[in-house]
Amino acid sequence: RICNIGSASAPNFVSGLGDASLKAFFTSSDTSLEDLEKKLDEYSAAPDYEGVAYGLSKASLHVLTMQLQKAHPSLFINTCSPGYVLTDLTAGMGASKTPEQSNCHVAPLHI
Repeated sequence: RICNIGSASAPNFVSGLGDASLKAFFTSSDTSLEDLEKKLDEYSAAPDYEGVAYGLSKASLHVLTMQLQKAHPSLFINTCSPGYVLTDLTAGMGASKTPEQSNCHVAPLHI
């Protein structure tokens, strides 16, 4: 099983896209990894990724997850969103839920 940690920033990013074809790009299981890489190269040429780097990265993770599932149908591969959880990234921004209180419970990682 593979569980990628996503974010509500992905659908927020996609809903903010004005172009219907771009919305389809980030939500279609037909978007290839090669096409995703090209699209990310286009975004990387923009200054500060037009202020959308985090949402872009999570929307891209969604595409990657769909492609992994298609390539490995015998595995359970998904993405979950923990909600607005207090982490190093959200410190000082009003998040109060601990990771244990999140909406996304996955097994601990053991290396």
